[in-house]
Amino acid sequence: MSDCALGMREAEMAGASDFFDSAANDTASWFGVGYDGASVFATSAGLDRLEGAIVAVANASTSAVGRALLRASEAKERQANSAVFDLVTEIFGKPNVTRKMEIAGREASWDAHNVVTIGGKKAVFEFVGNHANAIASKFLMFSDIVKITDAPSLNSVVQSIEQMSKKANMLNDVSNIIALDSRRELFLHYAKIA
Repeated sequence: MSDCALGMREAEMAGASDFFDSAANDTASWFGVGYDGASVFATSAGLDRLEGAIVAVANASTSAVGRALLRASEAKERQANSAVFDLVTEIFGKPNVTRKMEIAGREASWDAHNVVTIGGKKAVFEFVGNHANAIASKFLMFSDIVKITDAPSLNSVVQSIEQMSKKANMLNDVSNIIALDSRRELFLHYAKIA
């Protein structure tokens, strides 16, 4: 029994094919099935284990697609954070911008990206993709950081305000939301809020 390469095709359609092989190998191993570069499969199963083998193949295939999508999303987020870094460096000057800095929240320390420091005040310009995991992780981080005394200005940079998901709107509770192509004055304004 096999997923007939449907998992691989789904990853391709979602633009995550570069990440599928690694994800499929990992999940196939975890679920005790095989992966041949295209299909997730079980080579054999007794009649009394047939249902379990079908479930294992289906779960491995689905998990592989999910992992591939998450890894593709993370790669896009890294590229987008580089674009944000270039933008804030141009606006605020290279000496005032740190690509990645650990910032302590009330409960934990967080790796924040694109941290601007001017006059002793900090502003974080963190890219947030539309994937639910990206939104959740930034919401959690900002929710903790916003609780500290003299919290930095927290800014969620998104690709497009118009294309934000409803879940991404929750970021309004803990940060300013700014589009990547916003005017430079808006970035300056949000940096001064801190």
